[in-house]
Order: sequence, then structure tokens, then C-alpha cells
Amino acid sequence: MDVQVIVTTYDQPRYLALVLLALERQTGGDFGVLVADDGSGAETRAVVEAARARREIVHVWQRHQGFRKCRILNRAVAAARAEYLVFLDGDCVPRKDFLARHLALARPGRYLAGRLVRLSGELSARLGEPEVGGGSFERRAFLWREWRAGNLVQKPQYAFVPAPLGQALFRRDGGSWTGANGSAWRRDVLAVNGFDERLGYGYEDSDFGWRLALAGVRRRSVRYCAVAFHLDHARPWRDEAAMVRHRELAEESLRRGVARCYQGIDRPGGGEPEDRID
Repeated sequence: MDVQVIVTTYDQPRYLALVLLALERQTGGDFGVLVADDGSGAETRAVVEAARARREIVHVWQRHQGFRKCRILNRAVAAARAEYLVFLDGDCVPRKDFLARHLALARPGRYLAGRLVRLSGELSARLGEPEVGGGSFERRAFLWREWRAGNLVQKPQYAFVPAPLGQALFRRDGGSWTGANGSAWRRDVLAVNGFDERLGYGYEDSDFGWRLALAGVRRRSVRYCAVAFHLDHARPWRDEAAMVRHRELAEESLRRGVARCYQGIDRPGGGEPEDRID
């Protein structure tokens, strides 16, 4: 299977470096990487260039104009050439079997969605290349110690359930698409015209999952087997009023049974002069 991992990022170069380093440890075989960059500066570009010494990376960049994750994801999907796409945020460090678990469960007519073990700010600041590159961050002794110290602040159980057990038992765990830990066939993403660019932060994941379901693509949970660790950070782009509007737009599409969004991958107007792929 031809596979590419799409990693979204905006101005978190240290976190991105850790995510790209963790991808070097994956046991899932050969795969490509696209960094979907929502307008980061020179530090992020330097991280991508350094990682290119270890593997080929496509860097898809757009000018920053607020939270435009949906748009940069659409640009990355358009630039992708693999038949299967795995989505990961640039602040989510994958366990070494993350990709292998996604690929083992990939089936036609199915998308996969997982969740995240959220780390405290203290642990996020302390976690570095020695722990990620050497793999100590995902070992049970390390995780147990950090959990007892209060540094696994949300969903720590995902880190402790053995992956084969999670894969067998938690097939229909609740939820929808998760952009920080999800995968889908590129043809299915194209069938719904990608991500709705009307949506900023809030409900963009739910909307995409709902529209996949409307298109006949079934969901399968990978919560307890494809594990990634979320590094803590502020969210200055969070806007409660905007989130209410986004929910209304997403629910309208669901209510009307509209699987294909209008402002998506092939939206009118095309690209912007500043868009860059290298």
C-alpha cells in the first residue's frame, strides 16, 4: 500500500521536530511525509530542512491568515500522491507502532479515528529528542511514573492498554473523525471534496467525519491501539462565538445530507500567490 503521513503545524518548531523524529521510529514500513504548514516562519522551515537529511519530506506552506487548518489540509491532500493518507498534528508524538496499527486496520470503505494521551505542560516542556529518539517516552515504566506524578492529564488509559487488546475490543468506541490521529483512503477524501474551508477552529473534524459517513464511508476506532501523545500548548485561536457558527454549519450539512462540501479541495478561486510546495 502506498502511504503518506500528513502532519499539520503552525509555529511550533520544537514540537514538530519531535513528531518528525518519532516518525523515523515507525514500524509500519515505507511511507512519505507531507508537512501541512499554516504559515509558520523560518524556524519551522529549518526543522523541515534538517529532517530532510533523513527522509524525503514535501513541505506545503500557505501565508498565515488566522486558523486555516482546513485549507492547508486540502492543499496537502491535493499534493499527495499516495492511495492512503494518515493524518497527524505537529504537536502529537506517535508511538512507534502508530502507523503500523493504522495500516493493519485500513479497509476499503472505512476511515480510522483515534484519540490522544494529553501530557501536562511540565512534561511537554521536558520531553526532548533523547526521550523521543530513544523511545523511553512510550515505555510503561516512564508512563507509569509520569501518570503518578499527574503528567498524563487526559486519556492515560490509551497508553496502558496493550495494542492487540485495544485493536480487538474497542472497535466502535464513540466519536467521529480526529484530525490529530486519523487515516482514510485518498479517494474517499476527494469524494467529499476534503475539508470545509468555511470552518476554522471547532467542529472541522466532526464535519469531515459526518460527511464521510454520508458518503458511505464507515468509521472504525483505533483509540486503544494507534497511540499518540499530545504536547500541551495555549490556543489563542479559540473563539467560542466562531465555534458556535462552525457547529451550525456542520450540522446543516449533516441535516441536509450533503457529503461533498463546496469550499473544499476544488473550491472556486484556486490557490493564492504565496502558496508554496517544496
